[in-house]
Amino acid sequence: MNTETLIHELSLDCRPVKPVAHPIVGFFKWIVATIASVSAGVFILRPQPDVWNHLLDPVFVLPAVVLLFISFVCGLSAFLLVIPDSPVVRFDVISVVAIVIWFVFVGYLIVSSDVADAQFGIACTLRMIGLAIFPAALMFFMLKKAFPMNPGLIGLLAVFGALGFAEVGVQFVCRKTFAAHIILWHFLPLCALTFLGIVIGRKTFRWNVKRRLD
Repeated sequence: MNTETLIHELSLDCRPVKPVAHPIVGFFKWIVATIASVSAGVFILRPQPDVWNHLLDPVFVLPAVVLLFISFVCGLSAFLLVIPDSPVVRFDVISVVAIVIWFVFVGYLIVSSDVADAQFGIACTLRMIGLAIFPAALMFFMLKKAFPMNPGLIGLLAVFGALGFAEVGVQFVCRKTFAAHIILWHFLPLCALTFLGIVIGRKTFRWNVKRRLD
């Protein structure tokens, strides 16, 4: 079989491939969908009556702003890093450093605060998971069209990004606004659940690559 015949036969088996959307475009689509879904979830769960008063409280606002910023960075990094040859600044380092800073911040809050008297609040953790399911699933669905070189990292960034937005949404619903509850049943579960992203990313993206190759 000569080269031209081989090329012709291989071309017959080729299927049309839809180009991957620009990462910035995909990211902003995800942001819009995430804000819409989390807002809808908060509306269904019903915000606390005096939630607008908490928007003037630095204890409420500052952690939320920091968490949203880190989630924004993680989401953007996931979309940029999923393209292997994308000429980006070291977003992998930036996003990992941002997550580490958040973990250190939560660790400092745990050490410096009295969390022993925090009331049982598993409902808040479950609400956070529920609000994060759609944003996380949507991001994995959008990212699986590419071939990420580091699926574990991409999965971690995707899950943290989704959980961060979900946690801010839960703060609008939660009636227990004292620090011990927020630290123990909001921030700490977020940190623990983030590591599931490594497992999910490896399973999802490696299965996707294997399925395409087969």
